[in-house]
Amino acid sequence: MKPDERGMDGSRKARAVIKHFTIGVTESDSTTAASVFAPAVVPAGAPAVRGARNGRLVADAMITCPKMHNADTAVDEILAFFEDEHVHMALIVATGRLLVATIERPDLPASSPALAPAAYLGTLTGRTVDPEQPLDAVTAALRQQRRRRLAVIDDCGRLLGLLCLKKDGTGYCSDENIRQRQIGSATSGGLDGSAPA
Repeated sequence: MKPDERGMDGSRKARAVIKHFTIGVTESDSTTAASVFAPAVVPAGAPAVRGARNGRLVADAMITCPKMHNADTAVDEILAFFEDEHVHMALIVATGRLLVATIERPDLPASSPALAPAAYLGTLTGRTVDPEQPLDAVTAALRQQRRRRLAVIDDCGRLLGLLCLKKDGTGYCSDENIRQRQIGSATSGGLDGSAPA
């Protein structure tokens, strides 16, 4: 995080740092893994960029009930969240599901005040995607960058879901996959109906 972003409340920080990272695809372009996320704000009402060979979009593959954390969630709570091996990204949201930051394990320092807000450790840069992007292009970029998670947000920065590439890279986790995992671990308690990220 830039120093001047520290001390902002959730909504102000969100306005300062929200960026969309989309795949640039033209009708004649057969997108490959060389495609990278480039900063671009997608205006409301803009036509969808469609180029997936099988016609699927990010919205078709995202999970819709990811675990969310409030903007004031402390570092110690996020550390506990990452104890689950299925977790790869913590989603920090303000009022109205406005995405403030995403946190991954490498973002967490070796030592940090346990009660400090964790949001300032995260970023949105390179970690969000528009739901109307072609899924095959996004998948190629994820594989190239060796990433497995992208937060899906609308043009106002509201969190819509989470794109979760499976460990073997052959597909994406679904809401049904998450439900089955929760059923299998229900006896451990503490489930809140949302999916780990």
